Amino acid sequence: MSKSSRRKNQKQTNIAVGYTRVSTTEQAVGGISLASQCDSIRRYAEAHGLTLALDPGTSGLAASIYPDGGVFVDGGISGGTDLIHRPCGAKLAVLIQSGAISHVITTTLDRFSRSNRDITNWAYEFQEKGVSLHLIEEGGLLKSSPADKLMLSLRSGLAQWQRENIGLSTKSKLDFKRRNGEKLGGPVPYGYLFWTNKEGVKCLKIDPNEQAIIQRARELRASGLSYRKIGAKLFEENHRPRHQGPWSHEAIRRITEEKEG
Repeated sequence: MSKSSRRKNQKQTNIAVGYTRVSTTEQAVGGISLASQCDSIRRYAEAHGLTLALDPGTSGLAASIYPDGGVFVDGGISGGTDLIHRPCGAKLAVLIQSGAISHVITTTLDRFSRSNRDITNWAYEFQEKGVSLHLIEEGGLLKSSPADKLMLSLRSGLAQWQRENIGLSTKSKLDFKRRNGEKLGGPVPYGYLFWTNKEGVKCLKIDPNEQAIIQRARELRASGLSYRKIGAKLFEENHRPRHQGPWSHEAIRRITEEKEG
């Protein structure tokens, strides 16, 4: 083999791509930063002699989808979503299968995926294509020894457990907030006021005036009036919606049909 060929092959084996991911919940609650992940990947690549750029001679689909700066960013994507069903994950999958890269760098395994099945499938794909996976915060290069394969299996099981546990924990917290009247987002429903309690938590409390209008609308509905006639009657009685204009069909339907409380 010529010196130029050896240099070309050596260069190709150093070609890497980074991958970052964060879910909407983690962005809002956990404070996990995509920018921080990207910075860690770039510093790791530089420290280990890996190149976050394709070989200049690469063409076709791989060249067209390789990310600027060498790092794919999937924001607002759950770790339980299969890699190929994510916007940037699908592109990463193509690069892995194309043979254009030799390394994938991410901060932790759960950034790559939190699905045990997906991780297992891609572990075989990495081995088949000769692509190395680097987990920066979990020891770096993941090797193909029996011990590393066992550790990958344990980590993937833990990642899936964390995903399922986060889902249950988030649901429990949201249910608790709802039961205690905490405002979770969206417009303030008619019949309620927005306020902040002494702990600084955004909550809802009953608006007596609007609740009286709701009750009147329900009485009119019980008497057999249509939504249009109820709106006209309320307006005539000087019971106005917040925007002070005429009542819409949908607004009357909502306040007369929604469950109380």
